[in-house]
Parts: sequence; C-alpha cells; structure tokens
Amino acid sequence: MKLRKLLESKLTPAPETKPDPVTVRTLRHTGRKLVLRDLFATLVVEVGGEDIDITARGRTSRLAKLQVSEKNDTVTLRGVKPQDALSLHLDSTGLFNSRWSRWLLRRLDVVVLAPEDSIGLTIRVPEGTGLDINGVDGNIMIGDTQAALTLGVAYNQIATVGRVSDAEIEAGSSSRVTVAGVHGSLHIGAEYSSQVTVRDGDIVGLTVKSDSSSVVHVLGRIHDADVGAAYNSSVKLGMVSGRLDLAGDSSSDLTVLGGTANQLEVKAAYNSVVKYGGTAREVTLKLDSSAEAWVANVTASLTVNADYNSRLTIGDGNSEGVIPIVDIRAGSSTEIRIRAVVQRGRISADYNALVLARDYGNQVKIRQDDSAQVGTF
Repeated sequence: MKLRKLLESKLTPAPETKPDPVTVRTLRHTGRKLVLRDLFATLVVEVGGEDIDITARGRTSRLAKLQVSEKNDTVTLRGVKPQDALSLHLDSTGLFNSRWSRWLLRRLDVVVLAPEDSIGLTIRVPEGTGLDINGVDGNIMIGDTQAALTLGVAYNQIATVGRVSDAEIEAGSSSRVTVAGVHGSLHIGAEYSSQVTVRDGDIVGLTVKSDSSSVVHVLGRIHDADVGAAYNSSVKLGMVSGRLDLAGDSSSDLTVLGGTANQLEVKAAYNSVVKYGGTAREVTLKLDSSAEAWVANVTASLTVNADYNSRLTIGDGNSEGVIPIVDIRAGSSTEIRIRAVVQRGRISADYNALVLARDYGNQVKIRQDDSAQVGTF
C-alpha cells in the first residue's frame, strides 16, 4: 500500500503549465570586476560607459531567479543552472521533450534545459573591467576590455574575445575560442577536440595544456612558454624568447615559428613532431622512437638523447653555424644531421645510427658501433 501511494505521488499526470512570457530585466551596478556563474545563456559583453549595465531577456520565471550581488568592487551575477546538478539539454526532437516527461524529470531532481529556457544577456562594462566567467552554457562574445579575463567555455560552444590583459582560458570539449590579443600572462587548457586561437599579443608567461585531438594557436610575441600536447593534438606558437619547454605525446605536432630562446627543452614521444624555427642558446632534446625534431639554430650547447628510429635536424641550411659543445647519444637506426661545426664534446652512435655535421673539432670524442656512421656532409 505504501509503495502504491509513493508511485501515485510521483507519477500523477503533469499539471498544466502556466503562461511564462518573454520579458526584459535591466540592472545597473558599479564595480571593477564582473563574475558570471551558472547561466544557461547567450552572452554578449560590450565595452563602454562608466557602470556595469546588465540587460537580460528571457522567460519571466528564469529572469526572476537571477541573483546579483556587489562586494568589494566585484559584481556577481548567478543564474538558475545548478553547477553540480545533473542536467539534460533538449531540442525539438529531444527524447524527453514532452510536457509529461519533463515534469517527471523535474520531480526526480533532474535539471532540464530546453532552448526556450536560455536567456539573452547583454552586459556593458567600462574598459578595464576584469571578467571571471565560468558555468555559462551558451555562446559568448566579449569586446576589448583590456583587462584580466578568466573564461570557461562549455562543451561545443563558441567564444569570441577581443583584446585582454592576463588571461586564463579553459576550452571545453569540441568548443571554439578565438582571442584577438593578449597582453600579459596566458594559460590555456584545451579539452578533447577543442580549438583555441590567440591571434596576437605580447605574452609574458604562457602555459598550454592540450588534450587529445585539440588545436591551439598562439601568435605574437611570447616570453617564456611551457607547452604540453596530448595524443594527436597540435600546438603552434609565434615568436618565443626566454625559456621554452615543449612536451609532445605520441602523434602530436608542436611548431614554434621563431624567436630567440635562452633555454630550449624538448620531450617528444613516439611519432610526434617538434619544430623550432628560431635561435636557441642551450638545447636539450629527448626523442622517443620514431619522433622527429628540427631546430633552426643552436649557439651554445646541444644535448641529445635519441631513441630508435628518431630523426633530428639542426640548422636551416642557409648558414653555417658553430656549436661550442655537444653531448649526443644516437640510438639504433636514428638519424641526426647538424648543419653546423661541432667544436667539442662527445658523440655516441649505436647500431645503424647516422650522425653528420659540417665538421668536428679535435676535442670531440666519438664512440660508434661498427654499423654506425659518424661523419661530415
């Protein structure tokens, strides 16, 4: 009997819904930073004026639940989408899109998000207003704030951003993020199959962590960069100076167009490709089997640990450089071509390895297997 009453209480026919017209709600606040959380919305952030002006358009029930607070020059806008709740996105062909089934899901504490539940947000902020945006489920467009930005982009959404200062960007799976320019530090986290493009900037301190099959392009001038590329991902950087750390998992592709690096460290996993088109002072390369690497110019020291069947080229073919000191271990069946004069150091070549240089100084110590070849071009 108790079970019957429980089922009847849960599965009674869905009541008729009341009209929920589309309306507009406007808010005005003063602050130097704007925080947005838990919004099922299309967001447009414009730049201009002296206050933070918020215009929200959507169903009355949704707009009534918007929460706005102001504290210590920070304005926070929260929506009605619980951050930790299970949610379902429904369209006109959704499996649970009938009135009865959606009522049942709500009774089971499942958050149902249908297209008509999305709100349109247009926010005008003064130039220099910092933005912290996370948990916004929808496309995002941001103007030239010239200020700090923290941005989390949801699954399969599109974000377009103007010019900002320091930036932290987390791109959800299959999302697309384009930034006009960054002038400050930059962190990028790119999830599976996402794309992040920064078209220009003057970046001091770049960190990139890309998941499998993602694509990250950061152009402009970069000082100090730390890049980790997962399986089958692609990362391209502009002109890099200072310290440069590149780590590529299997089948990844890392390219740096140019620059002048004091220290270059490369870890290339199986079947990955790493290219550095600039000049590096101190270079350390660890190449796993079947990895490939190219460095345009080395001016001070070169340390190489190359495993089976890997390939390395030093030099661009247009000039004859000099590398003062080397420490090279060429594993079996590796090929290392150095288009420069090696003055001193040591070279070890295993079975069937090939090491070629323009020339060798008399302080170069060579140990090679009988089947290996260490010579000149």
